[in-house]
Amino acid sequence: MDIINAFIKDIIPFLRKPDDIIIEQGTEAYHFYFIAEGSCEVTMIDYKNNKAKSMCRELNQGNYFGEIGLIFNCKRTATVKSTNYCTFARIHKKVFLNTSKAF
Repeated sequence: MDIINAFIKDIIPFLRKPDDIIIEQGTEAYHFYFIAEGSCEVTMIDYKNNKAKSMCRELNQGNYFGEIGLIFNCKRTATVKSTNYCTFARIHKKVFLNTSKAF
């Protein structure tokens, strides 16, 4: 239970308006996100085949994103943009990785 409490105390509330970019494909990964309220769209650019952005999926309340870049220590693999007013719980990379080790 101490691990969960430590994780919860380090959550940073994060608010965004419609059409704000939350994370962008190809950038460094510093946070993990839970969607508390609102919705977002996930898009990707296929660099290998030189294709434009395509919508991959919609994320809604209760969904999360940003873990791939943190777990694999790589750049963001997709862009996530808010489609309306959104409230997120944001966790810094260091907290996410330290907490993940406990599980």
